[in-house]
Order: sequence, then C-alpha cells, then structure tokens
Amino acid sequence: VARQRSNFIITTMVFFFFAHMPLTQEVFKLLTCEAYEDAPGRFHRHLAVSPNVKCGEGPHTRWMATALGFLALYSVGIPLVGFLMLYLNRHRFEDRRFVATYGFLFKGFEQRAPCIYWEVTLVMGRKVVMVFLLVFLSTTTALIQALSGIFFVFCCLVVHVWFKPYLNPALDMMEALSLITTFATLYGGLFYYLDEHDRHIEGVVGAVTPALVGLHGFTLAMFLIVALQVALQVLAKRNARA
Repeated sequence: VARQRSNFIITTMVFFFFAHMPLTQEVFKLLTCEAYEDAPGRFHRHLAVSPNVKCGEGPHTRWMATALGFLALYSVGIPLVGFLMLYLNRHRFEDRRFVATYGFLFKGFEQRAPCIYWEVTLVMGRKVVMVFLLVFLSTTTALIQALSGIFFVFCCLVVHVWFKPYLNPALDMMEALSLITTFATLYGGLFYYLDEHDRHIEGVVGAVTPALVGLHGFTLAMFLIVALQVALQVLAKRNARA
C-alpha cells in the first residue's frame, strides 16, 4: 500500500510539473491583448489569439478572472507548494521513504540553500518568466522580444554560475552551456532583424548562421556525452550495491 501511494504521488507530481509550462502558456494567451483599428482613428484592444473578442468586455472579463485564478493557484502555486514541501521536510532529506517519493525534486543538487530548492523555484520560475516574455511580448517588435530575452537569460546564467547548484560538475557545465547557447541564439537573431533594415550587414548574417549551427551541434554533442557519462555512473553504483 505504501509503495502504491508513493507511486501515485510521484506520477501526479510529474504530471503537474510537465504540464506546468504548456498550461501556463495557454493561460497567458487569455491575458494578452493587442490594439486593433475598428474604425478610422478608433482603436480597441482585442484578444491577440482571437481578434473578434474585445478585451475587458463581455466573456473576456470572466476569462480574465479564471486565468488570473489559475495563474495564482497553479502557475505560482505549484512551485510554491513544492518549495514549502521541501523546506518543511528539510530534516528528512536522508529519510529513505521521503527520498523514494520526493527525491526527484532535490537529489543531484548541492545540499544547501538555495540549491536544494533549485528545481521547484529557479527552474520552474525561469520557465514561467520565459513563457511570459514569449506570450506577452508577442504583440511587440521582434527587437523588444530579443532584447528582453537576452537580458533575462544573461541574469539566469549569472545566477547559475554563481551558485553551481548540481553535485555533478558536468551537469553544471551543461546547464551553463545551454544558457550560453540560448543567449547566443537570441543575440544572433538580432542580426537577422537588423538585416531587414540595413543591407550592409549581409556578410555578418552569413557568418552568424554557421556559427549558431555549430554552437547548437556542439551543445547537442556535449549533452549526449554527459548523458552517457551519468548513465554509466548510475549503472556502476547499482552494480557496486549488488
């Protein structure tokens, strides 16, 4: 019975965590409005994903209330509940039963704050902010989106390098490399945007493309190598216990 209960809790939590980002993205769309010209010189804000719906009027008012409630209870609530659950049970991090059920939230991280809460706070919070930038800034220019993303990813990279939350240095390296790749992709995208307005940088754009492709290929190769190393380490530990 205890094992079935543990499996049920793990399955439920994994579902909520995996559904967190896509559901949050869809809910943010209900709050994203864009100005449309209904008549010459007269603008009204309409829902970006459904221009026939006026923002703040009729059914959209109810949708907004539902969306805000969902964001508070789910998008913010899930990371908050995860943090509180770990914080209130921090004295049980060596308890086998607790680790068997909730270990996937904190195992592999440094056993110090804030690293022990990294997955349920920093990682999930980063995803929410990225979705927010992706959805809410979709009604602005590509330049504003790129610059906002670059600034946010740079802040995430600084925080990661400062704390180095993983026990395995290879995982710290991979996380930093993935953030660097994201930063470089957003920064490189600026050249494509500028290319539409300044034909003098065509040569630069021609160099940016293979550089980004090479960086992504290198990141993928490193990911596969590190994944193989970690898998071999896990197998070695299991064999040693056997």
